[in-house]
Amino acid sequence: MAPRFVRVVERMPVTATNKIHRALLRREGFRCTDPVWWRPPGERTYRKLTPKDIEGPLAPTRGPSEVRRQGLEPRTR
Repeated sequence: MAPRFVRVVERMPVTATNKIHRALLRREGFRCTDPVWWRPPGERTYRKLTPKDIEGPLAPTRGPSEVRRQGLEPRTR
């Protein structure tokens, strides 16, 4: 499965022991100064992430999802 987001960095952030600082990358996510490419759901190709994408389909939501409100969420137990 291909990743949904690809962030292009000049240099990978590393810890004091020279390991990739994954926690820092996760915390920053796609809201960073580096170029980020993403593959929207249902599309086969990547495109550059724009502020309009962040405000639209990637905007944070509040409250339960439509699936959860309708009781259609699969049971995990």
